[in-house]
Amino acid sequence: MLIPGCIAALSGTVSRPLAAAELQSIADVRLLSLEELAREPVVRVRGVVTWTKGGEFTIQDGDDGIYVNPNLARKQGLMTAEFDPAAAAPGTVLEIEGKLIPGGFSAPILPHDIRVVGTAPLPAIRRTTPARFFAGADDSLLVEIEAVAQAVEDRGSTLAVTLAVDSHLFHADIARSAFPGDPARLIDANLRLAGVALSQFNTRGEILRPVVYVDRPEWFTVVSPPPQPPFEAPLIELASLARYRRETTDGHMVRIRGTVIHSMAGRDIYLQVAAGGVRVQTAAATPLALGDVVEAAGFIDRSGRVAGLANALVRKVGAGAALDPIAITADEIVAVNERASSSFVMAEPSDYENCLVTFPATLVEKRTTHRGGSLLLAAGKTNVIAELGPEDFRALEALQPGSVVAATGIVHVESEQGMGVWPLKILSRMQLLVRNARDIRLVTPPPWWTPRRLATAAAGLAGLAAIATAWAVALRREVRRQTAIAVEETAARREAAVEYEVTLRERNHLAANLHDTILQTVSGINFQLKVCETANRRRGEGDAAVAPDRMGEHLAVARKMVDHAAGQLRGTVWSLRSLTADGRPFGVALRELVDRTAAGHDATTSLALDPAADDLPPLVSGNLLLVLQEALHNALHHAEPKTVAVEVRTDEAGSGIVATVRDDGCGFTLGEQVGPAQGHFGLDGMRERVERIGGTLEIKTAVGAGTTVRAAVPLSQSAGARPPARPPLAAAKLNETPSHDRTMSASG
Repeated sequence: MLIPGCIAALSGTVSRPLAAAELQSIADVRLLSLEELAREPVVRVRGVVTWTKGGEFTIQDGDDGIYVNPNLARKQGLMTAEFDPAAAAPGTVLEIEGKLIPGGFSAPILPHDIRVVGTAPLPAIRRTTPARFFAGADDSLLVEIEAVAQAVEDRGSTLAVTLAVDSHLFHADIARSAFPGDPARLIDANLRLAGVALSQFNTRGEILRPVVYVDRPEWFTVVSPPPQPPFEAPLIELASLARYRRETTDGHMVRIRGTVIHSMAGRDIYLQVAAGGVRVQTAAATPLALGDVVEAAGFIDRSGRVAGLANALVRKVGAGAALDPIAITADEIVAVNERASSSFVMAEPSDYENCLVTFPATLVEKRTTHRGGSLLLAAGKTNVIAELGPEDFRALEALQPGSVVAATGIVHVESEQGMGVWPLKILSRMQLLVRNARDIRLVTPPPWWTPRRLATAAAGLAGLAAIATAWAVALRREVRRQTAIAVEETAARREAAVEYEVTLRERNHLAANLHDTILQTVSGINFQLKVCETANRRRGEGDAAVAPDRMGEHLAVARKMVDHAAGQLRGTVWSLRSLTADGRPFGVALRELVDRTAAGHDATTSLALDPAADDLPPLVSGNLLLVLQEALHNALHHAEPKTVAVEVRTDEAGSGIVATVRDDGCGFTLGEQVGPAQGHFGLDGMRERVERIGGTLEIKTAVGAGTTVRAAVPLSQSAGARPPARPPLAAAKLNETPSHDRTMSASG
């Protein structure tokens, strides 16, 4: 260890004395595990500076390099003396002692002391491979790579270049002195770059894209110029952008031509020819109007369900009338894609992806989003999310749920890719990019029973319920007081009081069953009858488009729902305890419940199921299904989650089933959620159901930390079924979970 005065003489830096650390190779330091890095060990390494910027730099020792961050060390008070960045010029050999931390991707050093040892030639530049490069294995090393430039931004002293190798993108920061010419000449050229590789990363410590810093002219080589000017690139038919062809483009530009159906300057444009549509990503601010015929020269992007163009240049080559949207139903779009996927052929006449279409739909819900707003539409059997910007969403403020609309926009069909190559699973969901508020046209206003009127009625009922609850609480107190007196007088009075408590508890059970079954089914019957009423009125007005068989279908659905409601009511009157799975295995009933409840929501919903759950007795399985339904409904409708996970598994002892619904939504504070006084019985009902079958319910939540609802029930009906050992949840405390162990969801 050099004394501080000597260090100052060599590097211009005065540092505090350090604890002695043994000199290590950078390779050994890089081998430390994450657990060892978490202890922030003090290390001493030596290497030659290969890159520097803003007072931070990299050093390399043989085939290993590491990032050194004096700026962060100074912020943390680890390096109190001034540090002259000129002392860390490339080619300088430095000995550095400091603290090693886990870092955002790889471990950097926060130096205590920096000692100049001398100078040395830069390490030999190593030709990397795409596998190493895109995995981040070359982090902080001097490497060389060859790629095609897709986009260039002149930032004055540097050029920010986007490049591609084998369809993988990365960035390069190139000193302007390394290429003083016109940056536009680099687009579509093959470049050979040498420089220090660093990484863009996320908060999980995973690499997103590599970045190469090129700061010497000899590290930059144009291997070959663009094969041709952008708008002389091979012209490909728009609808067959990424279809099979024997010749390849080797990652270079291609060109398409089409009519503009939507334009967002400096971001995206959508082109269409006949029933084929393509999304073109471009930074060009070229003003375009609907109906303009344009050419787009760019690079094929295969990251979506269908191919598009990325980093494209566009030019207007003609003008024409705006294209009329294709009149088609949402169900037909889904059906044509399902037929193609299941038959191993291309969709005919088109898959309609990225095309301008129009179809009828019913508005179910309006939601405000970070991008503006969205409309949840029911279009036959297909759920549609229509996205709008803030101003257009506000322009539709008067549009009420229940309205029948003609929805126009650019369609994106949702799908899932399985483990195999084919087929692609087409979902009955789609996204609709709405260009402006005029694309949503009101056809039929909603029925008189609008959500606002229903909310008013619900508020009135909630007030009555609150009064009734207060009266019940007061009455219960009086009964307890009178019972205490009666206990001293006669045994008959004691028995009467017990009988009253049992009756009141059974009424609560019946109310929970009616809330979860009959009320939901009757609402569905009302909707079907309203549709028939509207169709009958339209027929009376001479609307030939209303087919009688459609009215018959809705009446048939309503009839089935009436039969279903009668069966549910019969089961409720018979047992007042649970809802059965209608003879189906528990797993089948649960999977149908999850699919039905999750339909139309943005959140990704997953289900993990232990087959042992199918052995649950009907009493246990029926109650457990209702508990899971309530928890899943709460998460999707109130928590605004990105993901919801439903899991049913056997406990460690093998004697019970543990059912969990976990979301990453907004969460809430237990004890402050709405409850029976506000007309909400969900959480109370869930806990009471679980306790009724001998189980326990645990709710963990906190604002901003998600919610987990966990129900544990016994497999054996004889061991599990028992009445609750405490009053109904309406009178119980919901904040019994320790305050330090809570997660997120919405109240019942």
